[in-house]
Amino acid sequence: MKVSEKYGLRFEVYTIDELKDMTLELCKKIILDGYRPTVIIGLGRGGWPVLRYCSDFLDVSNVYTIRVEYYAGVDVRGSIPRIYQDLPSDLSLDGEDVLLVDDVLDTSETMIFVKEKIMRERRPRDLRIGVLHYKPWARLKPDYYVRCTSSWIVYDWERCETIRRLLDKHRLLERYGLERVREDLLEMGFTEGDLEMALLGRPS
Repeated sequence: MKVSEKYGLRFEVYTIDELKDMTLELCKKIILDGYRPTVIIGLGRGGWPVLRYCSDFLDVSNVYTIRVEYYAGVDVRGSIPRIYQDLPSDLSLDGEDVLLVDDVLDTSETMIFVKEKIMRERRPRDLRIGVLHYKPWARLKPDYYVRCTSSWIVYDWERCETIRRLLDKHRLLERYGLERVREDLLEMGFTEGDLEMALLGRPS
């Protein structure tokens, strides 16, 4: 993990190997707690890599995904959840012990919505939440997590997305210029390839 402070923000940038190790630690906590999930559900999109690792580590092949977003416009969070990908309509979780996973629990609004929806509509025997990171201001505390942090977390699977967001929302190129931004991003733990791909196709 590379920790840095830039542009008035604190960042934690993770490699894929570090995230794999964190997911392994998460799964160890679940096993040592005595919980044996029979179904794992990953929240899209950040929970998809975590879901695949958990499926392997916990030896659970019965996996599903659900994607919900609070959307009002580009980079604007709305107040009403919208389901973009739901569980199969004929899926019954009656008698199942469910593990609901994501990469980070931030405001926890999406997780609360999904948990209540699953409990109400699918009625599993048990449902517990596991995440890699947990933000201290989240309304819901996960059953299992690896690290609590208030930093801006950059996962290996969202490096280009993070760079684009920084460039667009925080207008870094206009404020500092390409060479300064490039040096800062490399120092933060991004790679030349990350920057190249994030800039590819953007207006010059």
